[in-house]
Amino acid sequence: MTSTERDPAEKPFRVLIVDDDEAHAEALSDSLEVEGHACVLAHSGKEAVQKLSEQTFEAVLTDLVMPDRSGI
Repeated sequence: MTSTERDPAEKPFRVLIVDDDEAHAEALSDSLEVEGHACVLAHSGKEAVQKLSEQTFEAVLTDLVMPDRSGI
């Protein structure tokens, strides 16, 4: 298998991407969606907490420094 092929046993992830910089969040989302993952964007910590209470995700990728809430 080459580095560009996915193992058929791998399932796509639902990923929450949290970044107050919309361009960064969308670029990361585009990259992950090409690999077959489903991405949901949140542009603030408050929005991320809301989405986490409503949906389930296999992974969360977050900016660590945001104006309203730390990514940690």
